[in-house]
Amino acid sequence: MIFQSLFALGVSRDGIKKQTQRMINKSTLAKSFSHCSDATIKREFKGLDYDSTIQLIIDKHPKIAKHFYSGIGLELANDELRIMIDVIKQFIKLNIPPLPLHDALITKSKHAKKVQELMQERFFEFYDVPITASIKHLY
Repeated sequence: MIFQSLFALGVSRDGIKKQTQRMINKSTLAKSFSHCSDATIKREFKGLDYDSTIQLIIDKHPKIAKHFYSGIGLELANDELRIMIDVIKQFIKLNIPPLPLHDALITKSKHAKKVQELMQERFFEFYDVPITASIKHLY
């Protein structure tokens, strides 16, 4: 219902995602949309009241709202990179060539289970929280 309000105001899903990401990555509260360097945000939120629009996003995501404007998004992106580099190094040692693609690794199907296991293990070592890494076959 809350995002329906933003959609009704002409803001696309992409615009909402970009603004939410901006709120997670920035360490200081912005004053307006006009100071944003992202063209999508500037265009889609133009003319909207900053505080009430931001409040709509906060209300939609109460579980993570405390992290908005904390800069944690960039820290998490750095953690993700460190995890991926560690996993890639392990595969190089095993002489298995992985192809990184954002937050995934592409390799031969016969190595898929090993990729899954190493990613889950490394994430657990890093955060002490279990995850489930999925396997997707490209063909």
